[in-house]
Order: sequence, then C-alpha cells, then structure tokens
Amino acid sequence: MQKWREVDLSMGSYSYPYKICYKLKLVSAVILVAALAEHALFVASKYTAIPDNEIMLEKINIYFNKSYDQIFSIVPYSIYIGILMQVLDIYSVFAWNYKDLFIILISIVLSHRFEQIFRKIRLMSKYKVSDEFHWRRVREDYLKLSALCKLVDALMANIVVLSFTHNLFVVLVQFMYILHENDHTLIQRFYFIYSFGFLIMRIICVCLFAAEIYCVSRKPLEVLTSLPTEIHNKEIDRFILQVKTNPAYLSGGEFFIITKSLVLRISGAIVAYELVLIQMYYYK
Repeated sequence: MQKWREVDLSMGSYSYPYKICYKLKLVSAVILVAALAEHALFVASKYTAIPDNEIMLEKINIYFNKSYDQIFSIVPYSIYIGILMQVLDIYSVFAWNYKDLFIILISIVLSHRFEQIFRKIRLMSKYKVSDEFHWRRVREDYLKLSALCKLVDALMANIVVLSFTHNLFVVLVQFMYILHENDHTLIQRFYFIYSFGFLIMRIICVCLFAAEIYCVSRKPLEVLTSLPTEIHNKEIDRFILQVKTNPAYLSGGEFFIITKSLVLRISGAIVAYELVLIQMYYYK
C-alpha cells in the first residue's frame, strides 16, 4: 500500500480515474449479491429435498445432519453446532467469492492507470510534443506503474493460483454431482444451472479484467511506433523498448500469464476434463 501510495502521488497530474469508485462498488455489489443468491439457492435445494411430512424443527435437524454429516460423524449432533456451521458456511462462501473479486478490483484500478498514460501519450502525439523532458516524465510514470504491477503480481501469485485451481475444481465437482444424481427437484436443477453459470461467469470476469492490464499496457506501442519523424527523440525510443521488453501483467506465480487467450485455454481444459468424467461415469 505504501508503494501504491507513492505511485498515486507521483501521478497526481493525471487526476483521479474517472468514476473508478462507482465502478468498483458496482462490480463488488453485483458479485457479492449474486454469491448470496447462489448460497440461498443451495440452502433451498437442500431444504426442499426433505419430505414435507416432517415438522419444521425436525426438517431443520435433518438439514443440518445432511449438510454437515462430516462434522456430526465426529461430534454429537447439536442444533447450535449446526447454526454455527451454517454461519461459517456463509462466511466461507463470501471468502471464496471475494478471492475472485479482489483480483478483479485490483485489475480495474491498474488498468485504469495504464489507460490514463495511454491517453496522455495520444494527446502528446496529437499536439506533436517534441520536448524530451515531457516524454521522459511520461516514460518514468509508465515505469513506476509497471514496477507497481510487478510487485502486485508477486504478492498476489498465491491468490491467483488458488482462484483458478479452486474454481476449476468446483466446476468439475458440480458436473460430477449432476451426473450421479438423477432425481433432482426443480429448485435443485435451477440451483445447478445458476451456480454453474455464475461460476463460469466469475472465471471469465477474472480473466478478462486481469487481462486488461496486459492489453492496456501494450497500447502505447500503437501511438509510439507511428509518431511523425520530426518529433522523434531518444526518450521515445527508450519508451518503445520498455513497452516491448517489459510488459505489465498479472500471472499465476509465473506459471501462466492472464491474457484474453487464457479464457479459451481454460474452456478447453474444462471440456476435456468433463469428457473424461463422462467417459468414467458411463463406461465404468
């Protein structure tokens, strides 16, 4: 945060990113509300599977027993432990979704900052600014922002890897559960469709928002390599070299770089694993 503050102060002349707070709050609200709706559907799908001839308290006890049988196989059943586990369950749902949300929010802010630098470069190109001092200032701003992005990437490596592996694992588990369970109620079917769609949407959002950093950080090349000869100078040459050789991005601990093509690779992996699961299920 100290490093981030230093970069923000050094980029004070760029002003605050336009409507960034509104965008961050909107994205956070949409994802967290959708996560709460998913968990509510999960609880409803479990609860409605209990026979209606049971009284309310007995249905709650059956729900807790079925939902947390791995806990009550170790400790004696208690409705208070069931309530505590339900609270922890809700907490874990938000923690799981916030992991993806955190990557998205960080990506939005960094990509907005790179977009500001690109707009300034485009403006300087429009007015044919040839002074090396101004180009040096913009190049140094880009360099500071790239260094901040590399620091963020190093600190968030474990979160990114955990996010992608966890989401891929849950997609496959849900698909396997659908294959094994044939007597779904209407609410259970709706829950599986909603949950699966929401999870895929979240994976795509993480990929696209994080990939925007890489895309926007490369955009200055479009302008820098097409500048007229009369304003060309050494600082512009250095700028071009830095953008080409030192792109900004988020990665999963350098195992993979988050770009837009990653969406297709993940889709291919999911389809391949699901075909293996189908083959194992129907030809076992």
